[in-house]
Amino acid sequence: MVQIAINVAKKCGFTGLRWLDDKKAHYDWCANFNPGVPAMMGEMKARKSMLKGC
Repeated sequence: MVQIAINVAKKCGFTGLRWLDDKKAHYDWCANFNPGVPAMMGEMKARKSMLKGC
């Protein structure tokens, strides 16, 4: 949710499931995505990289 808040605050404009600004919807997406810690770390790294370029 921190990365999503940064997306909103900086007005980066990223959209899609990984950028859901609704806590419940984001939780549900994570629960369904849930491939394990290594893949989630990759997801967080991807968002971090996108934010860095914003």
